[in-house]
Amino acid sequence: MNLPLITLSTGLFDSFSTTFQILIFILLLATARPLATAGSFFAGVTLVYCLAGFGMYSTMDQLAVLLKPFSDILASVPDSHYYRSQLISSIVMIAVVPLYVALEKRSGEQSPLKRLSVLFARISPRGAFVFGMGFQMLNLAGSIPYFLYVQFIHSKDLGSGFATALLGYNLAYALPTLVVAVIYLIYRHRENIHERLHLHAHRTNQQITVWSIVGFSLVLIVDSALFFMRGTPLFHRFF
Repeated sequence: MNLPLITLSTGLFDSFSTTFQILIFILLLATARPLATAGSFFAGVTLVYCLAGFGMYSTMDQLAVLLKPFSDILASVPDSHYYRSQLISSIVMIAVVPLYVALEKRSGEQSPLKRLSVLFARISPRGAFVFGMGFQMLNLAGSIPYFLYVQFIHSKDLGSGFATALLGYNLAYALPTLVVAVIYLIYRHRENIHERLHLHAHRTNQQITVWSIVGFSLVLIVDSALFFMRGTPLFHRFF
């Protein structure tokens, strides 16, 4: 078991599968107090995610009992059906990418990011912190990779090492945002940097979303293809 690799890859996948927090961070870098405001948002997001991970770990036995009927149904699905469904759904995900791009182009000035940039224009660091906490609380409902990772480390009986694993996951999750922060610190004195952030935020959101969908789908297609070709997929079943 290569725990560091699993931690890094799952944390990064989780981060890129919910890219909106990265784009909000970029928009907050274009406010009057960029570092304080964006940093406060990042702190709120990170605090909630860390606490949620420790909460899930400490209650995993109870969660397992609660979810057992659901997990039993999924476990009863034959491998051939599982990987066929995975293959079909991955192809569909790639097929809808052009539709997503077309809808984003049509949204134009009415895109959510453009509306958010107006709302964030006067937000304070304290308000950004509270917003970050609320945003991540809502985001927890779709944090399936996080739940699966916590379930995985809980099953490995790591002892006190589980805390290090959870903190490592959260560091991997935060890594793309930290890279954005470093890039901003390097180029923040350039002319019109804040205007450029506003200009490119929507396009960046499109690109990250598209490449995340396509990349993830291609990996799952290869995973399914290997199962049907040689009987051994790249990964174990998610469910």
